[in-house]
Amino acid sequence: GGSGNESFTAIRVDDNNNERYVAGRTSSNFFPTFQGLNTTFKGIEDAVILKYSSTDSLRYATIYGGTGQDYAIGVAVQNTGNIYMVGNTSSTDLIINPLPLNKPLADNQPMNGVVPTNSNSTLTDGFILELTNDGKTHYWSRYIGGVREDVLSDIAIDKQNNLYIIGSSNSCDYPIKNAYKSLPGGCQFGFNRDIVYTKMNASSQLVYSSYFGGDNIPFPPGGLNQNFDNGVAIDADSLGFVYMVGSIWNSTDLTMFNNTGNNIGTIF
Repeated sequence: GGSGNESFTAIRVDDNNNERYVAGRTSSNFFPTFQGLNTTFKGIEDAVILKYSSTDSLRYATIYGGTGQDYAIGVAVQNTGNIYMVGNTSSTDLIINPLPLNKPLADNQPMNGVVPTNSNSTLTDGFILELTNDGKTHYWSRYIGGVREDVLSDIAIDKQNNLYIIGSSNSCDYPIKNAYKSLPGGCQFGFNRDIVYTKMNASSQLVYSSYFGGDNIPFPPGGLNQNFDNGVAIDADSLGFVYMVGSIWNSTDLTMFNNTGNNIGTIF
């Protein structure tokens, strides 16, 4: 750590070589970076990612962020060795590289997201960042979200290098494709929050993206019957099945299977 505050929220071990990746946030002006892409602290908080060898030697430590508040919440490793980090930001000036090197133009331009309105905004977008294995090349990055608050929580990668992202949103225009549910309940009021989950293939093209949550319409707007559904973690097995966990609040109309809860403060 440095002179400010640091917290780490994600760790991933590369199954191929037992190297470790740790991600989180820092508010230190002089966070001890090493051999990585960025060395300059820019904002209120910046996201950080560190790589350690199988013998616990630090390979690199690097910062990613803008002039607002940025933090990493999930990290994953492709079998090519490239590193993916997801997090959340209020910065309007993240370094964004929407065209991956040596990758075709993705068909999911809305995944660029809507840039937060200002760096002090409490409304956030998610972001995704891909780094080369040595941490020195900014391979690909995007904002992910809509015009309201979008929060990413986790990322996973399967054996075919497909990416899976989970979070929550109360934006009516979160990027959607081949969706199980195309709009969050009561989104016109901006109070309900739905789970969002997204799959991208190894070429960074959007395969599917959807909302998942209840459809209660808050009355009055902002009333106690609004929904708060949050996706927390995601993973995929070798057969292509995807597993998600999270929490739901007040979504009494959510379709559940083998459910023993009352959907009020329920985990799934």
